[in-house]
Amino acid sequence: AMRKLLSANFARLWRSNFFWLTAGILCCWGGIVYFLMVLNTEKHGISDIAWNTYFFNGNLCLGPALAVFTAFFIGSEYSDGGFRNKIAVGHIRLPIYLSNLITCAGAGILFLTTFWLGIIAMGLPLMGTEILSGLDRPLLGVLFSCMAAVSYSALYCLIAMLDSSKARSVVIGLLLSAFLFFGGFATYNGLAQPEFTTRVVTNEQGQQELLENVPNSKYLSETERVVYQFLDAVLPSCQALRPIMPKGEYPAHLPLCALGWTALLTIFGAELFQRKDIK
Repeated sequence: AMRKLLSANFARLWRSNFFWLTAGILCCWGGIVYFLMVLNTEKHGISDIAWNTYFFNGNLCLGPALAVFTAFFIGSEYSDGGFRNKIAVGHIRLPIYLSNLITCAGAGILFLTTFWLGIIAMGLPLMGTEILSGLDRPLLGVLFSCMAAVSYSALYCLIAMLDSSKARSVVIGLLLSAFLFFGGFATYNGLAQPEFTTRVVTNEQGQQELLENVPNSKYLSETERVVYQFLDAVLPSCQALRPIMPKGEYPAHLPLCALGWTALLTIFGAELFQRKDIK
């Protein structure tokens, strides 16, 4: 049953104009990003380039792109009577839910892939193989990017599967993507704050002095740090941001935390979908 549902979903995905339009936009954006990087190297030199920041820049677009795509892809199942027909012919609701989640997660990974293809198509002729050799731990960057796509899909799939209104799902998804975007940056910046900092102050004689080891007022308290670390482990935006940051860390526990959070969202969404009255 799952195989038939997945086969039908991916067949619909390949026929989706919206999917190909989104993939095409991301592919073009990848090319534009590396064209801008070439201009940047002419000003600052290639040694100053943060390769990962450019190569994984598409992660910033992943949230809103998946929010809109998932709402349209799953919403059409309600508007076209797809869910009702699948249940009428004997399909169980859990496989229906999981097949849509897998399809949307696959679409997210394909969106990232088209962005990277756009980068390679533009970057290789202009800058050579250094666009790849200059990356810092690229396989981990790809893993965390794909992990973010799956986590985003679990969240947006939950919304779209439970709300039969396509327009409302789009609005909620976009608002959530904006919240996650700024929340991810705030979380990352909060955890990056050092305990002590250096400040320049003006003394009584009007001269400037450099003070070292000054307590940083923005340094997180012990309780705040626990909360921020939890958000860092479960927010898809935090997973998407890590490959973008130069010399970013890739803690081994984060994929497990993201997988667990994705599983919880899926179980919760599938349980509610079981009870939903599909008209």
